[in-house]
Amino acid sequence: DEIATVGSIYFMDTDQDIDMLGGEFRWDPPNDTSEVDFYVGYFTLATGTAYGSRRFEFEVAGQLNFYNMPFQTPQSGYNYFSIYTKSSLAEQTTPNSI
Repeated sequence: DEIATVGSIYFMDTDQDIDMLGGEFRWDPPNDTSEVDFYVGYFTLATGTAYGSRRFEFEVAGQLNFYNMPFQTPQSGYNYFSIYTKSSLAEQTTPNSI
C-alpha cells in the first residue's frame, strides 16, 4: 500500500479570499504506477490514516499528476489535504498529506 503513495505534494493558493482556496495541486507519482487508476484528493482534519473527518474534493485519472482547484472553494475548517491512489479494486489506506 505504501509503495503507491504519492510524494512531494505542492499547492499554491492563488485565491485571496479568507477561508477560500483555489489554485493548482501537483504531486510526484509513486515509483510504481502500474496499479494506479486514479488519484483522489480530500480535505482532512489530520494527516495520515488518522484523518478524522474528511471531505471529497477530486478524482483524476492516474496518468495525471495535477488538479486545478476552482477559486472560491471553501476551506471549511479543514487544515490538511490528503491525496490517495486508487486502483480498480480499492482506494489506498496510506495517503500523503500537506
